[in-house]
Amino acid sequence: GGSRPVGVAWDPRGDWSGTGEGASQAWGAGPSPLGMGVYFNTTKRRGERYLKYGGDDPVLSEVVLDTSNMINIFDHSESGQGRLIEAARKYLPEDKAKDLYIFNLFRKDRGGVDRDLAYRILDDAGITGAYEPTTLGVEIVVYDPSAIIRTAEAEVTGEPEEQFSVV
Repeated sequence: GGSRPVGVAWDPRGDWSGTGEGASQAWGAGPSPLGMGVYFNTTKRRGERYLKYGGDDPVLSEVVLDTSNMINIFDHSESGQGRLIEAARKYLPEDKAKDLYIFNLFRKDRGGVDRDLAYRILDDAGITGAYEPTTLGVEIVVYDPSAIIRTAEAEVTGEPEEQFSVV
């Protein structure tokens, strides 16, 4: 949920990024975040819970995402977090690059980097987003708007969890 109008280009790197409920998490307080971007969840009910952060006229959107270049934050293989570490080596000393992961990339207090460099590293690694399985569905963050294939306004029902699909 959020105040982003349906049908407009979603820009995870826009000026408003980092202003929502997860902002304090991304900059040092709270649990390990997925970083700065546009957040989605695979359950409709979870999205409805976030509507309270959407300002005066919140919108719940159903999206189709291309997850082919997204990584699980718990995947430390070469095809997962290894891509991020390899890209970070272009910009950071080895001792810092080897400890850089999605969950600390945007968190300077945990060895992360500034926002612009974080996005440059993600681009070089070809990572468009990340996801984390939770007890309330899969939480997904999109860093690159090319991963958002389609959006449509969804009806707010307050009904039990409805599983959205992720492409």
